[in-house]
Amino acid sequence: MRTFAAFQEVLLPKPGVEGESITQIRQLNSKYNHILKSIDPKKQFIFFIVRSDSYEIFREARKLAWEKNLDVGWTPKPKDEMILFSPFGEETKIVD
Repeated sequence: MRTFAAFQEVLLPKPGVEGESITQIRQLNSKYNHILKSIDPKKQFIFFIVRSDSYEIFREARKLAWEKNLDVGWTPKPKDEMILFSPFGEETKIVD
């Protein structure tokens, strides 16, 4: 018998807290631009989880990432669906 332990992290939005606006992410001193500057385009990429109410800002954020030669991935996610993270990806399987 094989024993397997796994864990998942859940990302929950803070009520009443919003991220940066489109105008703010365009600023050179924005938190978003600081994140972009920290990414090594030869080794890393940026991945967005996009809610239906965030598509417009996602498009601008993606454009800014492309301007820095970053690869970009994204997935749509329903507004009320939890965001789960796992070190094993979306599915955890044991392969014999």
